[in-house]
Amino acid sequence: IDFFGKPDPWAQGLADMSMEDFFTNDLETLFEDLNEEPEVARELAAALGRVLLNLGDEERAITLLTRARDAVADSATTDPIGQADICFDLGVAARRAGQLLAAETALRMSLALRQEAFGEQHEEVASAWNTLGLVHHTMGELEQAETEYLRALDLREVLHGAYGKELASTLNNLGALALATQRDEDSIAFFERARDIQTRLYQYQEHPDLATTLNNLGMAYQTIGRLDEAEELFQESLAMRRRILPADHPHLAGSLNNLGLIEEQRGRL
Repeated sequence: IDFFGKPDPWAQGLADMSMEDFFTNDLETLFEDLNEEPEVARELAAALGRVLLNLGDEERAITLLTRARDAVADSATTDPIGQADICFDLGVAARRAGQLLAAETALRMSLALRQEAFGEQHEEVASAWNTLGLVHHTMGELEQAETEYLRALDLREVLHGAYGKELASTLNNLGALALATQRDEDSIAFFERARDIQTRLYQYQEHPDLATTLNNLGMAYQTIGRLDEAEELFQESLAMRRRILPADHPHLAGSLNNLGLIEEQRGRL
């Protein structure tokens, strides 16, 4: 309670503290009185770890999520779903931090716990397969990654239908994998299908996931020399990102860089 009172200007004289500033406080102080309350410590560490993961602070997220995973010795038995979620978040954080072996271990544990709790036909299982594929993709184990992506895609098609929003992330992953292995037409097909799903899903709003898919499709068109179509997609993605993302977001830099590469390819230095 003391910790969460720190941003209160009436209590501490601090005004307009941002979320990032708030989490620069010493989080360790939160756990000083919880030595005899391991379940509370676990829940708190898991919640804070997820927030820090969403804020892009993977290193501190890993510390907290590891604490949450290990706080209660028999969590995998007493709360397998909660433990699966903690392991999943830990795997995501470790992958983003480049700790690929740790990510693989955590995600395999999450997958096993989710399969045991839900069976195979469940979105939480599909999500674990998809994210495990990302880890193996990053490792360069492309055949393994493709197998896991396709397993996630098959599950999601059964669970959500041909236009379920969950399919789009796996299709984007498959498109990136196909692009990396010079299967350009396959890549375009995956990205176009993802775009069609998200265009239908976000027809009344804009969304950063759609902007990413447009950018990805532009990269595939660029690879096969369809530069005008690629430029149009990059411009559409950039305009959307400028409207919905902060001005210093790295995705904007990516869009500008891709447009620069188009001009370089045209010889317009």
